[in-house]
Amino acid sequence: QGIYDALADVDTSLSISAAVSSFSGTKYALSLDQYGLVNESNEAFMSLIERAGGGGEFVPPGRELDLWEDRWVAAQRELSQWSLVDEFATSSGDKTLMLEASWKLNDWGKVKALLATPSIVALAEEGDPLTKMHEIYLAIHDGSLDAVDSLQAQTSTLCLNKWQLLPQLSFSGSAHNGLLQQFQRIVELKETSQILHDVSSHAAQRTTPDLKGPLRSWQHRLPNSFESLSVWEEVFIWRCQIFDAVASNFSWS
Repeated sequence: QGIYDALADVDTSLSISAAVSSFSGTKYALSLDQYGLVNESNEAFMSLIERAGGGGEFVPPGRELDLWEDRWVAAQRELSQWSLVDEFATSSGDKTLMLEASWKLNDWGKVKALLATPSIVALAEEGDPLTKMHEIYLAIHDGSLDAVDSLQAQTSTLCLNKWQLLPQLSFSGSAHNGLLQQFQRIVELKETSQILHDVSSHAAQRTTPDLKGPLRSWQHRLPNSFESLSVWEEVFIWRCQIFDAVASNFSWS
């Protein structure tokens, strides 16, 4: 099953989980999950977690409880409930999940602190492209635009290395899709650096930069209509933060 998870073959992984689960409630919640009924599956998994925490005779195996929590977190991602995700990640000590939630909540102090923790540093040293991408986010937010080119090149190389390790595109998982989405983010992070560099130069002279080119590219470069809400949200959360940063430079106008 771990192989299917690594290949992002969610349907197969959930089918295996349903086949080996001990409780009928788990099978029901997983079936809702597979059919894309996010609100319903969220409620079903939450009900199971609450029953398990209420004591009594309902004692699930540890692996099954972990499954409920993982799928509940996945549902919160789709529902954009990042405050809940951050709260859960903090209580469970999941630094990677905390890092993801923190930048989406615009908590850059926490992002900076998390990137310095041993577990996240170890991930970066192991060549995890998402961790490296968070370093680009922070560099842009802190105004360290000169560091972006180097970090962007490193992240691109790491993504390409992961791509080469995947099987051919004909398999049923969506790991390739995830990497393509990461490549899009890398391109937009590079463009963001250029936008903010131009904005900074013009703001110092109290002139207005011409941003029509990159912004027109962003207007036409959208996720596919069949992709999940979380994919769209990731793109637009970052763009909204950059629009706010651009607008703050021209408060005098």
